[in-house]
Amino acid sequence: MSADGLELLYRNIDAETISLTTRKSRDEDFGRPRPVSTLTFPGTDAAPRWLTADGLTLYLDMKNTEVPHQTWEVNRNSTKANWSKPKLVKAEFEGKPDGFRFTQVSSTTDNLHLYVGADFPPKGPRVGVLSREQPSGPFTKWQEIPLTNANGQYAFCLKPQFVAETNELFMTSSAFYADVDGPKNRKGDLWVIKDFHPPEDAVGQDK
Repeated sequence: MSADGLELLYRNIDAETISLTTRKSRDEDFGRPRPVSTLTFPGTDAAPRWLTADGLTLYLDMKNTEVPHQTWEVNRNSTKANWSKPKLVKAEFEGKPDGFRFTQVSSTTDNLHLYVGADFPPKGPRVGVLSREQPSGPFTKWQEIPLTNANGQYAFCLKPQFVAETNELFMTSSAFYADVDGPKNRKGDLWVIKDFHPPEDAVGQDK
């Protein structure tokens, strides 16, 4: 969804093209969706995850028969322009392990930081923040957020999102119930950490 809440990009599970629906104000319902021709990705299982605050970069999870889900991006020069071809979002940081990949991202308003769920071999799934010096190009710093369950094990979490205005970190996970085998062990439950303080230099500022 756009920062002003007036545009929503989504993909039906059986579609190859991402659709756009709009409204004139937050008080209105969204209108009839229409497919975006430049957001057509045959055979890639593309899922839009985050539209940056300026509306010019869309992050997607994409995979094909040979490569598992990873984060890709498409760009445009203005909110009225066509989208570019997708490119893989790169992360090159000290200590990056072979097989590192990340998905389910959210971006800070300055597009310098991505909150991500990552595969971090051999440790396993981790939640962290990727950072860079400029709002384009590869991310060059990794800062882990140590989220653990009641047994002290690192939690599998999806779509971490930090809200700076309220100091809250949201994510979906099934890992935080005291009884992990109980009937409430549901993958898609939404959780929030109150009074969350992000890693150093990983907040993001409005420009």
